[in-house]
Amino acid sequence: MGYISDENKKGDGNGLEDDSNVFTLTDENGQEFQFNLLDFVDLDEEVYAVLAPADEDDDSDEVGIVVLKTVMDGNDPIFTVLEDESVGQRVVDEFMKRMDEYENGDFDDEDDDEIEDCEDDEK
Repeated sequence: MGYISDENKKGDGNGLEDDSNVFTLTDENGQEFQFNLLDFVDLDEEVYAVLAPADEDDDSDEVGIVVLKTVMDGNDPIFTVLEDESVGQRVVDEFMKRMDEYENGDFDDEDDDEIEDCEDDEK
């Protein structure tokens, strides 16, 4: 799967049904698939997108996760297939760690500390 068009990004303007995280991926055969963007993960100075198929059965406990390397072309993301499965596993591990922290309310206060440091420097 290669370039992802953001043509399918849509929202109704009221913030209630925002599909801006839905992307259409086109495989090497020209077949299109819709994916929900779950998160971006920074790893080893690269950015990876964690996506789930948009047509997954919501009743299922299992979610098929797809990890793609991400580079930006202006404001448009370009997703490319990972060649190293171990990198994909590390991205999934980091994503799952974040999800566990979110579900447990264990947010990383590191960003808040950085904001406070910047505010202190401005004084």
